[in-house]
Amino acid sequence: MQFNNDVNNIIKKGDGYVQTNRTCYICNKESDKGIEILGSYICRNCEQEMIDEEGSELKMEYYKSKVKSLWRNNLS
Repeated sequence: MQFNNDVNNIIKKGDGYVQTNRTCYICNKESDKGIEILGSYICRNCEQEMIDEEGSELKMEYYKSKVKSLWRNNLS
């Protein structure tokens, strides 16, 4: 697991550097905070939803199918 420290997403702005938004593999929303798994970005909100024990069964099935497809994409 790699935290979102990819140098490709960091741009120079003024005297410093800022991290640009990335599109989440799960929800397709843009975010600048999250994790990268097998080259795919997952935003902090989806990460928290996946580890939340109180999530609905339907939502968990959706997350499970997305993670399976992430694995399949990286095995081929």
